[in-house]
Amino acid sequence: MDDAPKGAILQRDKKTYAIVPRTPAGMVSPEILEGITKVVRQYNIPITKITSGQRLALVGIKKEDINSVWDALQMDVGRAIELCLHYVQACPGNCGVHLRPAGLTWPGAGHRKLFLRLPTAPPRSR
Repeated sequence: MDDAPKGAILQRDKKTYAIVPRTPAGMVSPEILEGITKVVRQYNIPITKITSGQRLALVGIKKEDINSVWDALQMDVGRAIELCLHYVQACPGNCGVHLRPAGLTWPGAGHRKLFLRLPTAPPRSR
């Protein structure tokens, strides 16, 4: 049975964990970035990286710090290894973001908000 803390991924050293805060379509505000920076410094997290899946990962966290890190971040868990919507194409618009899961047709305004909880604009015609 896996005893990893919720939202944490055990690293190869078998001593530390990584977490992936949820950043819908990779959109983050300056306040979110400042909050992440504060937590990284406070908990002396050695690696902060953008993953190949365009996610932000905090790597090298001690097991006993995981819950405190999540509390300090005040962000949702970005599901990194479970079944979930992983990749989303995003194009900045002038009043939000145009979103769709990669390889799928345009899902409509209701679905965009349901999946990503972001302000959105309708697709532009080509």
